[in-house]
Amino acid sequence: LIGFKLTATGSASRLVSERLDELVFLTDFTGADATGATSSDTAWNSATAMVGTETGGRTVVIPNGTFVLSNVSLAGKKGLRIVGDAGSVYSVIKVTGKITCNNTGNFQCEGVTFVGDVFNTTTRTVSSAPTSGNILFDMVDNCANWDITRCYFYGFDTVFRPNSGATNGSYIVNITDNYFGWNNTSII
Repeated sequence: LIGFKLTATGSASRLVSERLDELVFLTDFTGADATGATSSDTAWNSATAMVGTETGGRTVVIPNGTFVLSNVSLAGKKGLRIVGDAGSVYSVIKVTGKITCNNTGNFQCEGVTFVGDVFNTTTRTVSSAPTSGNILFDMVDNCANWDITRCYFYGFDTVFRPNSGATNGSYIVNITDNYFGWNNTSII
């Protein structure tokens, strides 16, 4: 066992393994492709499964690069926090289908650029009108306590679609300091 202690006054000693468990990088998982050439669905599902089973305290870091997701789910994830690599807008998640959210609570996302299937990540332009049905967050039911901050959203048919099949309602608590561009609809 290896110990760790910050040099700051008042810092406590901890195990290195405990410190490393706080941050989980998408690239820690098999199937993560930062070039965007192949789908990163497998890595995304593994990372969010590990982190999203807790009430909080763990974070999935999206490193610099472009990670393609087709159809993935955040169903049942609690306390999930996703952040882009510090100080960069090049932590890109390209969604070619949708991210289904059902019973997803206490979700935080900060500093990530989300692009739809018509966004060219090389030229950073939209090649055509967004594809119908290309939905970033399809909030099916009971999605409470969301905090989305300093994210970019480009080239989607719909960015947030709350209550798409709701019986208990879907609620976004805080959407601040974000940029929405070239989308058909940002929030329905």
